[in-house]
Amino acid sequence: MSIKIVFTDADGTLLNSKHQVSPRTAAAIRELNRQGIPFVIMSGRAPQGIYMIADEYGFDCCAAAFSGGLLLDSHRSEVCSRTFSQQTAQQVMDFIKDRGLDCLCGIFSYDRLIVADTTLPSVQREVSIIKKVPEEGGLELLPPGQGVHKLLGLCGEGKLDDIQRQVTAAFPQLCITRSTDTYLEIMPAGVNKGDAARFFCQRFGIDPADAAAFGDHYNDLEMLKAVGHPFLMGNAPGTLKTELQGLATLTADCDHDGIAAALGDGS
Repeated sequence: MSIKIVFTDADGTLLNSKHQVSPRTAAAIRELNRQGIPFVIMSGRAPQGIYMIADEYGFDCCAAAFSGGLLLDSHRSEVCSRTFSQQTAQQVMDFIKDRGLDCLCGIFSYDRLIVADTTLPSVQREVSIIKKVPEEGGLELLPPGQGVHKLLGLCGEGKLDDIQRQVTAAFPQLCITRSTDTYLEIMPAGVNKGDAARFFCQRFGIDPADAAAFGDHYNDLEMLKAVGHPFLMGNAPGTLKTELQGLATLTADCDHDGIAAALGDGS
């Protein structure tokens, strides 16, 4: 393969089920750095949640936070930011509340995470993963006029399909996808990892046909379709494997070094 840039999702892809990068995968990424091949972590996480990975494992990377809503270069300088208004965010949260949907929305704006109740188990699970202490409150904690990068809907087990259907129908102007079986990602229109991958390819002067991408869930779909070498992790949902059959190469799961195996690290 002729790979000139590599994009990867974080949770369930770069990170294994223990939320760690395995030694073999870490070595494969550092080899990309050694060769001067640009490496980009594409995640629904905030920048802090991406850079905690890069710092722990010694990666030189660019970042696409909020699934492409905030793009940062290898010096961690902002190069693109896309948000929606606080008014729109409030309308979404009011809709979810008024419909009685089993979904708590976390508000992300840059590195701030705001939730109505920090004690809920769903919030504590997210905090344990991203190591980010949320603020308790609502949109009133943001400066007037500051945009919202993402609402993260923490949904009840088995409720996501119906919640996604209702919210998507009510807010067709927003980009609404899922990153796990209980996480609903609500972002500005046009924000997705595919657009972010094309942006970075253009920035580096690389044909997307020479790009590789790794992902494991539906919020990675556009990214995988945007590159010439798409790899779907073995731990991806069966429905996604069926949808991408013949389009993406199935690699090992996140607990068995799927990225390193696909990059051909020789192990």
